[in-house]
Amino acid sequence: MVSPVPDQHRIVAKRLSCASLNQQQKWTPRRNFLSRSPVACASVQTFGNPSDPAVILVPGNVESMITWAKGLIEKLQSSQDGKKYFIIRFDQRDTGLSTEFPVPGGYSIGDMAGDVEGLADHLNLSDPSKGFHVVGVSKGGPIAYTVAARRPLQIKSLTLMYASPGVSAELPIKEGLDLGFQPMLGGFGDMRETAIKLGMVQYDALTTQPDAEERKEAEKLVIRLTERDIKGGTLYSKAPNHGAASHEKDGWPGVDMLKKG
Repeated sequence: MVSPVPDQHRIVAKRLSCASLNQQQKWTPRRNFLSRSPVACASVQTFGNPSDPAVILVPGNVESMITWAKGLIEKLQSSQDGKKYFIIRFDQRDTGLSTEFPVPGGYSIGDMAGDVEGLADHLNLSDPSKGFHVVGVSKGGPIAYTVAARRPLQIKSLTLMYASPGVSAELPIKEGLDLGFQPMLGGFGDMRETAIKLGMVQYDALTTQPDAEERKEAEKLVIRLTERDIKGGTLYSKAPNHGAASHEKDGWPGVDMLKKG
């Protein structure tokens, strides 16, 4: 079972209302913890005892916290030697119930790494005596290793899962990454069904001979992801903004930055 978390250590996964970029911000302690740029608020959920070693899970491109399955989190909470961990998952900006940005968002992978740093600071993990482990999947990988390079004294371990070391300048992918979720001549139609269909097309393309039951579970997850994005208002902004983040400012950081940390 997933261990309950005391109220004072939990930020319930819900929409955190932020003012628009052009409005005056009215900060509360739980609304400004995420970013050096004062507009990114996040939906966060924790599992376990905050006194145990912390693990921050960074989701991939356009993905929110629920891609980290509860079953996986339960396994991460306890190692084979009986050691316990405090697991933290969150919706990145422009996903799930976190802040929706205008398109273009104008932020970079480095800015998204700043969100993770802000989250760690908010949870009092910044002291080297406490520190935290960080796990990045797919595009969460460069976000995670950017954090590791910036805060080498605080990072206890870095785990990368099918993450790229960088974008080759020889590959003409920028235009594709920037396209995002585009309207068609006939309009969006049923945005929910379209998003679910696209999610399953991607699943089928990436999965070799999927088991029928496994595919059903994947479809349930895609539906949950889509409905949370609709609820949070992030369904349309996440793809173009996360895609463009690969090229904004300093672009996609290479793993060589870890040598400088």
